[in-house]
Amino acid sequence: MGKKALLRPEIETSIEHSNENEVFQNKVLRPIIKLQHQLLIALTKQKINSLQINFQELSKEKQRITIENLILKDLNFKATLIGIIVGLFESNEIDFYLSKQKEINKRILLIIQKRLNENRDQF
Repeated sequence: MGKKALLRPEIETSIEHSNENEVFQNKVLRPIIKLQHQLLIALTKQKINSLQINFQELSKEKQRITIENLILKDLNFKATLIGIIVGLFESNEIDFYLSKQKEINKRILLIIQKRLNENRDQF
């Protein structure tokens, strides 16, 4: 195991009946996203502020939609989010990622979106 993997928090998950994408998600993506939590919050907060959105005055539903739109429609922000996760992959993980990039990117963004929505009080 490389140094990067040692930085990652361990997350208890069952991979007994999982396909290779689910195993990758639970063994690689989730720990990296958890490790990068504060950076994800800070980047999202900065993005919301730069757009001059008064986030806390929005309803919970509008907050959820705002986060979803930032992730899905702002291509630069989306690329940044993916980059801060992919940048912590080890070489064998990069190979797997490149072979299934579209599927893995979708998983990355869904996990980040859920995490940001669960922590929207921090914006």
